[in-house]
Amino acid sequence: MAAQQRLTKLADDYADSPYASHALYQAAVLAERRGQDTNFEEANKLIEQLAQRYPQSDLLFYARLKQGDLLRKLSQFALAQRAYEAVINRFPQHAEVLAAQMSLADCHGAQSSSDSAHAERAVEIYERLLALPQAPLDLRVEAGFKLGSTLDKRGQTERAQTIWWRDVVTGFLLPDGQAEQLGAKGRYWMGRTLVELGASFERQEKLEQAREAWQLVRRYKLPGESLAEAKLARFIVLGGKP
Repeated sequence: MAAQQRLTKLADDYADSPYASHALYQAAVLAERRGQDTNFEEANKLIEQLAQRYPQSDLLFYARLKQGDLLRKLSQFALAQRAYEAVINRFPQHAEVLAAQMSLADCHGAQSSSDSAHAERAVEIYERLLALPQAPLDLRVEAGFKLGSTLDKRGQTERAQTIWWRDVVTGFLLPDGQAEQLGAKGRYWMGRTLVELGASFERQEKLEQAREAWQLVRRYKLPGESLAEAKLARFIVLGGKP
């Protein structure tokens, strides 16, 4: 709290300093870290101050993106959606605009239970990000997992399985040298993809396919390995192969 107060005082006392906007942004980050709704609201106010005082700041893209994230944490999804859309429209060429598009898709997904149009919009964005050659590999893996998950929740299980196996696993993990190209986030989303794919096959009693998915988690030492190991252990108990 003291550090946050010092930063906001610095921004107020030296409003014309080029570092004032950075002080407000860091104060918002500190407020967010305290983790309560009141803290998220406080952080959002600081971000809004930054945007109003310094509309030309080099932090404006990140500030507005952060604002969308804060609004999502407050379950204000319609406002978060507008924040992300504004970021994308204002900064279409920004180096990290694809991250804003991913957040927008997530926001649509969070609203999909009450309106199928949001699910359709989320699917559209995830599909585009997955197929985008110039997108970072980790982001494409994330988009593929979330696309399959969204479809699976809508009852399109076979289509979800196809995307997970064909587009994500076969596309970004199995080719020679491809696994080494995955960063920490890509490995996380790949692990989730394979664990969920195995669970999806298991629900359909396609046990060999389920086992194959979980074995890949173990082979590549992906996040979720302990969960995959626990599921594979059941095959031994039932007399199957690990």
